[in-house]
Amino acid sequence: MVSLWRVKHLETRRAVADYTSSEQGHRAVTQLVADGEVIANAIESTTWTQGSVQVVVCAQCGFEACAPGGWVAPRRAGSSVLWLPAFAEMRDDGDDAGEHRPPDYVRRRGIPRFDEPRAATLCASLRGALDVAQLPPLRSDELALAMQWTAPGEILGAFPGPVVVRASDVLAVSSGDRGACLRELAALLSRACDERVPVTLRPWSEGDEGIELYLDTPGRPVWSPLARVGGDLRLHLDGVGVVV
Repeated sequence: MVSLWRVKHLETRRAVADYTSSEQGHRAVTQLVADGEVIANAIESTTWTQGSVQVVVCAQCGFEACAPGGWVAPRRAGSSVLWLPAFAEMRDDGDDAGEHRPPDYVRRRGIPRFDEPRAATLCASLRGALDVAQLPPLRSDELALAMQWTAPGEILGAFPGPVVVRASDVLAVSSGDRGACLRELAALLSRACDERVPVTLRPWSEGDEGIELYLDTPGRPVWSPLARVGGDLRLHLDGVGVVV
């Protein structure tokens, strides 16, 4: 897995789609481009609802739900917008595993994260079809799944399996007792998965203490899923913020 993709540059680009194989000829389309990567290949063809959307539509006909994959679930997370994998639909796919999988760039570059200025640009690029203020807020279970998706070395397991801390591969923690820290992390993640309630993430602030976990996985990465706020431990999604 890779971490969050902090989108820095966002723009639209005109292109010509070749739909001759479906007897539609060539059609002018608008692409959404983030840091040089096409993240939506024909924004006029996507139904920008407030749920999950297919941002990469069939390249042969331009119709939604014709080709598998290319789905995201836009969520409001504090002042940022995340294009999460469509976790609920992916779990419901059953034998059609992969029908609602995210675009390939999510695997390569990470879950797209648009900070406040880029989120405003995103809304403007879609001509208001996606209203950031009206997006569903990130839920606690989606936060846990996003942490699982981005955690190094599948230390929280692999989707669609349960979100479980593989404590045997945590060598040490940067602050406090290792065992107590891992028990608290497990409890917070379990509660997040069970409660399924909206969560508010705020940016890192002075006084927050990041808790780093040193992992015994390839590359020996350091991972920070927790922050101590006052005397309490809170879940922390790196690059977005701390749960408040």
